[in-house]
This record gives sequence, structure tokens and C-alpha cells, in this order.
Amino acid sequence: QLRDQKHGNPIVDMEDRPEHLIGTVPKGYDVDEFHEEAWDWVMGEMLFAFTSKRDDWQEQFQSGEVDRVFIEREDGLVEWAHGPKHTFEIDWEGHKAYQERISNGFRLFGKYYEGLWD
Repeated sequence: QLRDQKHGNPIVDMEDRPEHLIGTVPKGYDVDEFHEEAWDWVMGEMLFAFTSKRDDWQEQFQSGEVDRVFIEREDGLVEWAHGPKHTFEIDWEGHKAYQERISNGFRLFGKYYEGLWD
């Protein structure tokens, strides 16, 4: 609701913006040509972070089936091993990139919290 009914746009530091929203501040002005878009982007990243933590986002990076079996070792202990139908995999690169986006959204939330006025 705050995103859709905002009453202003705080200044977003250039180092917090994606490359396509880095602008130039004309002499005599406080804001650049991407002022509003940058704040919309920050709010979107904050919402992305909170929504992702609420939902089970990790599942999208998992595929296949887990098949585990117990194997008895020579010393009499038992350990888990992959069974013959085990195809489970995780896209660790995608997982890491997604987690970094979530972490950045929470970082932006902390930095720009006081800009969330209504």
C-alpha cells in the first residue's frame, strides 16, 4: 500500500542503485532524472526481500528426487548414502544470487527505513 500511495521519494544514493538508474544531478538541483524510479526500485527490492523470506523461495533452485539408503560400515556404524534413484540437485549459483538479492533488500530497508513515510 505504501508503494502505491506514497507521498514523496527520498533520495537514493547512487551506490545503492542498479546501473540503469544511475543519473546525473544538474547544477542547482538535489535530485537526478531517475529520482522517482530509484525509490520505486528500492521499495521493490525491500518487498522482494520480505516476500521471499515469507515464501519458500529455495525450492525453485532444487530439482530431482531424494533417495537415501543406510549403509552399514565395517566398524558396525551406519551412514547415509545416495540410493540408486537419487537425482536431487541444487542450483547453487542461482541460490546464491537470489540470497544476495534478499540480503540487499534487507540492507536497503535498514538504510532507508526513515524514508518509508506515509
